[in-house]
Amino acid sequence: MNKAVPFAAVRSLLLSLGFTMQKTPAGYFIADHAGSGCQIVYPANQEAEGVSPVHQTSTRHFLDAFGLLDKARFDEELHRAACVGA
Repeated sequence: MNKAVPFAAVRSLLLSLGFTMQKTPAGYFIADHAGSGCQIVYPANQEAEGVSPVHQTSTRHFLDAFGLLDKARFDEELHRAACVGA
């Protein structure tokens, strides 16, 4: 996780896990998983610039902490989603 990945890849992964995604009036993206209460916020620039390594790491942590996807599986799934979206 040393480079940005397309936002579409992260969005696709989160949606496949049952998250909903909303864009706020300020341009932030909020991913919400109603079943677990997990919420992840992405800055507005992530859509154009890709999801930064810092935000990839925090997403990985939250998914693991809420029992939605373990860290190793996150890496696999994100790589797969990024390749499909490329």
